[in-house]
Amino acid sequence: ETEEAGIIGYQVCNDVASIGRIYNMRKKAVGLLGAAKGRAKPVAFAEDTCVPPENLADFIVEFRELLDSKSLNYGMFGHVDAGVLHVRPALDL
Repeated sequence: ETEEAGIIGYQVCNDVASIGRIYNMRKKAVGLLGAAKGRAKPVAFAEDTCVPPENLADFIVEFRELLDSKSLNYGMFGHVDAGVLHVRPALDL
């Protein structure tokens, strides 16, 4: 089931230090997206999409299918517990 949803792995954090490391990794990932080489740059226009958390995996699959059908590169990150997803397709504007 996880392979179908595109899940590669996850990390459960129960202490402040672990949570801090994950949060710092997330902040760095956003910066890396913004530093993409080439004319197409990640654009934050699909920000804060939100679905009930139990529907998030299906939502991600459908969103990825849409972006893939347009041959777009993109970054995704979010807040699984809240069902929030940030999507940044790379566009040459």
